[in-house]
Amino acid sequence: MKYQKLNQEIDNMKDEIIEGIRSNVSIYSIKSKSESDAPYGPGPKKALINALEQAEKLGLITKNIDNIIGYAEIGEGSEMVAILGHLDVVPLGDGWKYDPLAAEIHNGIMHGRGVSDDKGPTIGSLYALKAIKDSGYELNKRIRVIFGTDEESGSGCVAHYIKSGEEMPVAGFTPDADFPIINAEKGMFSCVMRKKLKTNMNYKLKKLSGGSVKNVVMPYLKIEMETPLNFNIQGEALTGDISCDIKGKSAHGSTPEKGENALLKMANDLKEVGFEGDFKVFLDFINNEINMETNGKTLGVYCKDEESGELTVNIGVVEYDGESISFTIDSRVPVTHSAEDVMAGFERKASKYGMTIEQVNLVKPLFVPAESELIQKLSSVYESQTGEKTQLIGIGGGTYAKSFPNMVAFGPSFPGEDHNIHQPDEQISVDTLMSGIKIFAAAILELAN
Repeated sequence: MKYQKLNQEIDNMKDEIIEGIRSNVSIYSIKSKSESDAPYGPGPKKALINALEQAEKLGLITKNIDNIIGYAEIGEGSEMVAILGHLDVVPLGDGWKYDPLAAEIHNGIMHGRGVSDDKGPTIGSLYALKAIKDSGYELNKRIRVIFGTDEESGSGCVAHYIKSGEEMPVAGFTPDADFPIINAEKGMFSCVMRKKLKTNMNYKLKKLSGGSVKNVVMPYLKIEMETPLNFNIQGEALTGDISCDIKGKSAHGSTPEKGENALLKMANDLKEVGFEGDFKVFLDFINNEINMETNGKTLGVYCKDEESGELTVNIGVVEYDGESISFTIDSRVPVTHSAEDVMAGFERKASKYGMTIEQVNLVKPLFVPAESELIQKLSSVYESQTGEKTQLIGIGGGTYAKSFPNMVAFGPSFPGEDHNIHQPDEQISVDTLMSGIKIFAAAILELAN
């Protein structure tokens, strides 16, 4: 095997790798209130220092950039390639079978917050550098493992890295998603649409509230109103002073077709009731333009490509504030199409229904062609280390790879695996973890040469 020596070095450090990961997982590195020497709170700072101290013990060059982001490095050369990982985590939540900060191993499975996303792969990458260093490989470029501490809350850490004038990698990957290779990440368009209710006519709306975040299919909605009209919601006959809960089914905003949107269900139930005025206009927009769809066809913004699939549209949150109804739009745009064009389509529809668009956010897509040197090298390593054919993946979500040019998401989850990231009982098998570290080591070695 081409990488037998490198793989053996990593196997020899298995116990050290597990203890290194366990040491960092024990730190609850959730973003919290900023302190003078800890911009993202004490947890992320402590996790960063822990990683840097581990790197120093391994004989790697390190740098801490304002307790916000840091790196460990080996090699020489005028250019640098990088593995970009993060040490911050999401809240623990309830319902854990094992201590979420202990990284316990049961039946070959490591459990804990961050063991997969992303402390396990990131700390493991330090040992990948150690293995390369100890194996005596000559490098044409320096190799850097970059430790972010704000990926879960907006990646301000990488923005600080760039603003501080730190060196940009010429290529790299983030071990914060899936194998084989995610080379296409859709662009994004999001906004808040607002409809003022100036005319109430035959109803009095008291409450309309549903969802909690824009990038999740609305799983619930509550409506309260007074009206002499008779109608049914979810099979329940209602009139007069009404209070009703509508249940949907949550799903990630990048795959809204997997959920059931409570607002779309409500609007569909109410479309024949006979409301008048601005509430009817709001319902007409939902029913006539969204129309229980998740791909924007009726809206006139539909598009697709082979690289990343169909456009998606999700309404995640709706709220009535006594004067207007506002609702969020989260659209994921295929990589060969323009989020600006999608925004223009929404603006045309908003104007038609007397709505305004606020809080617009556009995110560019990520796409690295299959024939690029980066993809070719990663593909070759993956196939050599696993014996499996590389399949390129396009996704609607966004990864840390968007932080730098010429970077993609690469591991740690193998096809068919579910690591429960962001959920109770986050986990990763030790075999998966060790296999991933071997792939990371070989891949970054090839990029450095």
